[in-house]
Amino acid sequence: MILERSVRRSTGGFVAVLATAVLVAATGPESVPVNPASALVVFGSEEDADTIVAEVAQTDAERAQGLMNREELGEDAGMLFVLPNYEEISFWMKDTYIPLDIAFMDPSFRITGIARMEPQSEELVDSPGRIQFALEVNQGWFEEHGVKVGDTPRIYFTN
Repeated sequence: MILERSVRRSTGGFVAVLATAVLVAATGPESVPVNPASALVVFGSEEDADTIVAEVAQTDAERAQGLMNREELGEDAGMLFVLPNYEEISFWMKDTYIPLDIAFMDPSFRITGIARMEPQSEELVDSPGRIQFALEVNQGWFEEHGVKVGDTPRIYFTN
């Protein structure tokens, strides 16, 4: 279950992305637009931002497909899963060839758990309680960028 795109880091790159896209800042599940093209998931301060450009999986079919059958994922790319309900959920890596980390988020985008997922594993990875969003990225990305449980990224949806 994953996604692919390129990303920009640092203030300059983030500003460039902001200048070229129509963005909708999300404050929770009710503010997620219908069928957004992608999302910028921004960690850290505006001066020292680490940004993931995420494909958005909002429909049942998109969430079921995720990043399956992909051979690669851009360095700062990911997939943001938008769940229809605030609920407990499990993920797996069947037919997913890229090692991933997943961050589970509550309705305010606060990270409630981070888990490592291995390629092609059919082992279920359970959310640590109810969640509304999940972000999959390349394995090690969260650790490399100092992202941890309790952090709350800023999320901007593009159309």
